[in-house]
Amino acid sequence: MSAPFDHELCFTSSFIPAANRMISGHPSSRKSLLKSTRSAKEARVYCSGSHAPTEQNDHSFAGITRRALLINCCSSPAIAAAVALLGNDLSANAAAASTESAVGMGGGRDFYNTNAVFKEDYLYKFGTRPPRDLSQAADFLRSINGAGSLPFVPMKRRYDYYNRFASRIDAALRAYEHVGEDLRTVSAESKVIEDGLRPMGIFSTQLLCPDVAVTREALLMRYYVNELFFSTREVSAAVSAGDLDTAAAAWAIGRDAANSYVSFVNRLIFPGKVGTKFELVGSK
Repeated sequence: MSAPFDHELCFTSSFIPAANRMISGHPSSRKSLLKSTRSAKEARVYCSGSHAPTEQNDHSFAGITRRALLINCCSSPAIAAAVALLGNDLSANAAAASTESAVGMGGGRDFYNTNAVFKEDYLYKFGTRPPRDLSQAADFLRSINGAGSLPFVPMKRRYDYYNRFASRIDAALRAYEHVGEDLRTVSAESKVIEDGLRPMGIFSTQLLCPDVAVTREALLMRYYVNELFFSTREVSAAVSAGDLDTAAAAWAIGRDAANSYVSFVNRLIFPGKVGTKFELVGSK
């Protein structure tokens, strides 16, 4: 897997020379790109090419992040071509985040994850999508866990949060399983499912974050919680439209997300010390 990048790092030497080469024949665009900018709102103006150049001598990029520039500049052919020259996954990540299919690819997500249960998840932070089924991704798990160790949190914390959230988490998993048995029940079960999503994310965060820093493992679990949320919404929309094949495909994505979550957090649940491990969502 390619090395993750931080969306919030500013563009530096790798982007500017490439951009300069690509737009060297367009003085107006070049001046726009190099102007001092202080917000994503200004970035939208500069990248649109519709503004009138002004005289400024400050050529810093203090206010522009990769995220702001990518989402607002990719509509410009010159900038898109410049981004393609970068020696990392920046352009691929931007494309993956903005051209997702409706089913099985997080339908409903926007570039900023504003519609997700948890805005900051693995995809949002690192710009790469984890495997659909974590149990079949040994190499990816090794890249996350190294030698297989997980962040350590005290048993008391695990026990306390398990007793606080386990019933709602299990109810959501069983409700989603029931939807798989009869897709038309999604309207009746969706509230139970969605009521358990935030507890799933809080529980996994408490088990995977020894201190205030959010770990990669916790972000990964948030990603699967978000996928379960989007899949539930996709099943509901497809059933309402009478498209049961699409609903079944969306449900299968949610099943794999739920089981990826369960198989991962169960490694931190010890019967007799924490509680009973969660059961996987049955296959359809």
